[in-house]
Amino acid sequence: MIITNHTEHAELGQPFWRLLCSDFHLGSACSDHDAIVRQLQRAKDVGARVLINGDMFDAIGPKDRRFDLSVLHPLVARKKDLAKAIVDMAMEILMPFKDIIDIIGIGNHEETWINYGYNDPVRRVLEELAREGGKAKHGSFWGYIKTSFVVPGHRKRPKHKLLYLHGTGGDSPVTKGTIDFNRKGRNWVYDCLTFGHKHNMVCAADQIADVSDKGRYVERRQLNLQTASYYRNYRQLKDDEVLDQSYAARSAHPPKPIGGVFLCLRPDSDPDTGELVIRQDFMSDVIFPMPKRRKTKPIDPQLQEKDQAA
Repeated sequence: MIITNHTEHAELGQPFWRLLCSDFHLGSACSDHDAIVRQLQRAKDVGARVLINGDMFDAIGPKDRRFDLSVLHPLVARKKDLAKAIVDMAMEILMPFKDIIDIIGIGNHEETWINYGYNDPVRRVLEELAREGGKAKHGSFWGYIKTSFVVPGHRKRPKHKLLYLHGTGGDSPVTKGTIDFNRKGRNWVYDCLTFGHKHNMVCAADQIADVSDKGRYVERRQLNLQTASYYRNYRQLKDDEVLDQSYAARSAHPPKPIGGVFLCLRPDSDPDTGELVIRQDFMSDVIFPMPKRRKTKPIDPQLQEKDQAA
């Protein structure tokens, strides 16, 4: 279990963003690099911190029953040193975003690769990022990110507990993995839970009854999130590619959503108790209010007729 402590200085109502994402599956021809870069760039634009929650690599080698040379990404398919090739690919994508990435965890794909090859590709990426000034840490399989907020004029520092794990189990085509929300909520204390692995995108909210520090009855919001992947189960094939199906396509898995989710945290004053609390919400994208349109004077019909006549 990895514990990461983070402190934010914020005004009341000021939003703090964290991009929760997983399952890049780098090294596979089915990995949507454009979608990865697009969402990481969005995170950078809005000042969000990033958690990559396992399976950053597809990491399927020749000893794996799912290995298929035809579905390796073209940039690594002809590389004899496959371990170095996938790390180099990750570095090319992540380097522009090294300053916003806090944690990179591992999933079942990296675990299998480590068992077969005795090498942790996530550790190699973190070492390379650190050489260039990156501060990202290894997230392992499980962990907490505890964020404390320092708000001017308030002595109390409200805290937010984010529990992350990569996820386990099968595809869950009917329940979409929502049973895991109830299982984790029974034994783990958290404000927000996030996991990936199944490539579904599911957001859920619960109300938890509690007693405040001042002895008052309160209800707090508990969020649960299952992040989708950046792995496209299906792609249009050419005539000479008819056998180059992904593992998911060969197993008749359905198409899955693409991308991560932004978690928004805002320190606020509770209207009932006056205590400092953390508001939290999920957003698929960070939306800003559109600028107001400038008011224009209505056109005089008589002047318009004169202009047309001229």
